[in-house]
Amino acid sequence: IVSRAGSRPVEALLSKLVNIDLADFGPGRATRTGLEHMSCFVIRRSDAHVAVLGARSSAGSLWHALETAAKRLEER
Repeated sequence: IVSRAGSRPVEALLSKLVNIDLADFGPGRATRTGLEHMSCFVIRRSDAHVAVLGARSSAGSLWHALETAAKRLEER
């Protein structure tokens, strides 16, 4: 996930999807967490770039969760 608008959109998306203390999750940090019903790894590559890694068998569900949350944030 990359944002051209800085860290704020990335943090808004993460706050809706995962239970991570964003104040302590700066660039270079990684953690394992749950996203909806799936286990995944979240890697903060930079302020505006986050990688979300999950099981290949859950790729469609993971993508759907990310896409749905992003669309809901856009509508606000």
